[in-house]
Amino acid sequence: MGILLGQSAGVGSFHFQTLAEHVGEGDGTCEGSPTEAACGAASPDCRWCVCHAVPSVCVTQEEAARLPPSVFSCAPPKPLVATE
Repeated sequence: MGILLGQSAGVGSFHFQTLAEHVGEGDGTCEGSPTEAACGAASPDCRWCVCHAVPSVCVTQEEAARLPPSVFSCAPPKPLVATE
């Protein structure tokens, strides 16, 4: 995953790392789901993690637990509602 996360590495310095480096390599089940609806369809284990600084991302429940809660808000994707 190519999303960059910033992490403080000391006073006045800033270190960037990719999302994959932060949460580890997943099994690919949820990775690549570009929308909340696609994330929900991928697997019941997927979590849609919303972030306002970088694009939102679909990750496994285990990966979501490793994301910084001050940056990402993760929850099971909302189910699709059929429209008539």
